[in-house]
Amino acid sequence: MLLECRLTEIDYLSVPALVRGTQVAKTKRNGVSKSKIFRQYFADHPEWLSGSDNSPVLELFGSEHPEIGIDDSVKGVLANVKSVMRKAGGIKTSGGRRGRKAAVAKTVKAAPSSNSVLEGLEESIDTCMMTAKQVGVSGLDDVIKYLRRARNLVSLKLDQD
Repeated sequence: MLLECRLTEIDYLSVPALVRGTQVAKTKRNGVSKSKIFRQYFADHPEWLSGSDNSPVLELFGSEHPEIGIDDSVKGVLANVKSVMRKAGGIKTSGGRRGRKAAVAKTVKAAPSSNSVLEGLEESIDTCMMTAKQVGVSGLDDVIKYLRRARNLVSLKLDQD
């Protein structure tokens, strides 16, 4: 007698992966992972967590496990374990990446306010008007009239602000 069973999505996820036919992570032959080794090193030598140099840890690992070469994979595992243990222990680092310089605050001159700019413009127009009057050329009457009008408009603008 053959039983047919349909699994819902929730039932499917609760069935162990080996029964479902999917692959799962394999366990280590001797039960010791690189992460476990590095966690033990840092537990034995907590001062290594606060430093930025990993060479003592790698030297110890190389001497105890010569069959495992020190490659990028081992260094990555070391960095991850060290980071997790620092975070769990509340150990702060200096922050930032190596080679970065701290941002230097520059003193920036404040932009002039619109009133100070308008006051300077009014003074410049006054200076131009006085120079035009001192020249005494009869053809400059219209120029003086326009300069006076421009100065009055700037003065009105100052009063509005």
